Amino acid sequence: MITQKLVVGHMIDLVGCFTEEYFIRGLNASQIVKELGLPDRYQQLKMYVAMAIHLPSICDFELGGWAEFSTDNFFNYDKQGRGSKWDAKKFEKVYQGKRMPISINTAKQAWRDGMNHEKLVKVLFDTDHRDQDKYRAGGRASQIIVTRPIKCLIAKQLSPTERFTGVW
Repeated sequence: MITQKLVVGHMIDLVGCFTEEYFIRGLNASQIVKELGLPDRYQQLKMYVAMAIHLPSICDFELGGWAEFSTDNFFNYDKQGRGSKWDAKKFEKVYQGKRMPISINTAKQAWRDGMNHEKLVKVLFDTDHRDQDKYRAGGRASQIIVTRPIKCLIAKQLSPTERFTGVW
């Protein structure tokens, strides 16, 4: 949950689902909502894109797969603030036959290495999650779930029809 006002140029500590800039660059805000599998109501809202300034260590994130499969299939988002839990067995079940047959640790290391080549970004909105929000299947955008806060720069603000050209 975001508790502070979102302002372009401000630094903020963030956790949750992140993707690579590559997957959303060139899309307008409503297309980004669809690509990431976010609730439809977000298509009409002002969007912010935050860029990770400090990348997470291997211990600070879990695999999120790609947006086609909702992370709540294998990640328990604790709404009471007592910590969230990633389930490796559920992750493997969701991605059985869909991902390369490598270990979780090898996949995490590959992800961490890849973060040096493509900006790690998070899409934000000035609204809270609602229990009735439906997260549908998204596209092929890759995802990681950052579990310990990392420093991010709020780099862009987009109207629903504005195209995202990158964080710079």
